[in-house]
Amino acid sequence: MEHHPHETRHTFITKAKKSGMDEYILKRIVGHAINDTTEATYTHREIEELKEEMLKIKD
Repeated sequence: MEHHPHETRHTFITKAKKSGMDEYILKRIVGHAINDTTEATYTHREIEELKEEMLKIKD
C-alpha cells in the first residue's frame, strides 16, 4: 500500500466530524480559517476545551 502523510490529516478531520467535535475547535486545531468574525475575533477557546473535544474521537 502506498500512503502519504497528508492522508492522516484527512482521517483525523473525518473522525473528528463523525465524533461531533465542535466545528470551530476543529478548525483551530487543524489551522483552517474561521470566517465567522464573532468566533474568530471575540471567542477565546481554552486549551482544556480543545483537549475535551479531542477526547470525543474514538477508534
